[in-house]
Amino acid sequence: MPTVTTRFGTFEFRTDEIITFPRGIIGFEGIREYILKPLEGTPFQVLQAVDGSGLAFIVIEPRLFLADYAVPAANDLEDAAIYCIVTVPNDPAQMTANLRAPLVIDRTQRRGQQVILEEAYPIRFPLLQGKAVSGDAVATRNSATA
Repeated sequence: MPTVTTRFGTFEFRTDEIITFPRGIIGFEGIREYILKPLEGTPFQVLQAVDGSGLAFIVIEPRLFLADYAVPAANDLEDAAIYCIVTVPNDPAQMTANLRAPLVIDRTQRRGQQVILEEAYPIRFPLLQGKAVSGDAVATRNSATA
């Protein structure tokens, strides 16, 4: 199936690639079907709505830069993936990841949920301040402090 986006052009996807978020994502509860597409040459991916709305989120796996990042909801799943939504302002050097409300995706069932963590993870964790994000990895590992 083709879908057209305002930021990422046209791309093809199969229905078995769709990830369903039964409760949606905070602020976008009515949009429930997405696909994940890699952002070539970066550690980021695009979580793209497939409903034609053009809604898309840049996401990153937090364990690329925070090895001990833990989400209890993921422990109950055999094949879980964890992503954090990235905010990219006009100055990309100021981009942040929301570590407090990660997305947990059951890759087997193709179902996702956004989880609100009570731990002291920050909502705006700076990704590039004093860190190197390039290629397929983040060069340094850091601890999250609010």
